[in-house]
Amino acid sequence: MSTTITRHCDHCKKEIVGADKEQIWLVRIFVTNESLYKQYGNANIKESQEWCRPCADTLGLVGREWKPPATNPTAPEPTFEDQLREIIRCEIEAAIGRA
Repeated sequence: MSTTITRHCDHCKKEIVGADKEQIWLVRIFVTNESLYKQYGNANIKESQEWCRPCADTLGLVGREWKPPATNPTAPEPTFEDQLREIIRCEIEAAIGRA
């Protein structure tokens, strides 16, 4: 017997079925001041919402480093070494062409 878990994004109301690779994020509000020694607020706030990854990304809640996997992978950006080799190749071709 298998169990299927169905979840809903509280923001866009999208239905996410158990094995779906869509990430669900728990969104809560926590208030603190800039002091490192004191925190005001309650980390155990019961009121929260579950948002799907696209909804969390639209407000920049998750972080800028994460990017969804590319559906059509493109060529990687050239490294410094690749750029340097290209410049050297162009210079050699230009020098040979002048001779």
